[in-house]
Amino acid sequence: RYKLAPDAILPGYHARFAARLVHVTASKSILGDPAGLAQLHSAAQELTEGLTELLGVKFAQDCCGTPDETSASVRAAGTLYVQVMDQAGTSLGDEGFEIGRTSDGDVQIRAGTASAALYGSFHLLSLMQRAEPVPVALKSAPALGLRIWDMWDNIDGSIERGFGGRSLIWPMALDPANWTRAIALRVEGMSRLLKSVGVNGAHLR
Repeated sequence: RYKLAPDAILPGYHARFAARLVHVTASKSILGDPAGLAQLHSAAQELTEGLTELLGVKFAQDCCGTPDETSASVRAAGTLYVQVMDQAGTSLGDEGFEIGRTSDGDVQIRAGTASAALYGSFHLLSLMQRAEPVPVALKSAPALGLRIWDMWDNIDGSIERGFGGRSLIWPMALDPANWTRAIALRVEGMSRLLKSVGVNGAHLR
């Protein structure tokens, strides 16, 4: 899914993420929301797998607790931190995020919602896949609240004006018994693709 970073920038990435650890924390209200917790785990998994492939070394993850539960053993230099606090405590809105540094100089993704943290995770990996420097201070928030993929899939599985084969959704969605592991993986891949480019909804015919 991700290609090994070029030799010219790889040593810098290794130095920046020397601890080979992704550490995710969030407020108790976010951790108590099943949907939010699932997105936090998705962000941790995407970062862990993405950094492993980009840097060519195994990364581990620590997800998900509150900031005050972070132990001294986790605070190793070169850890990537993902911190999600209640939206009311940030100026980032529902889907905005920041990529910057902690007081110790480690890379940190900050967001006010779990969904925004996942957007920030994809953004960091996208920058690194393009061999760009890890941002020191980057703030991003979408200009539009709805960013929808308008699907032209017909309920019989055919696609209007489409050239990519049969539908990933129909007719399987009509009966859960039709879902196979292969179909689930394809839908998961489609969902990752949409999230990675900032899409937050889909219109089904």
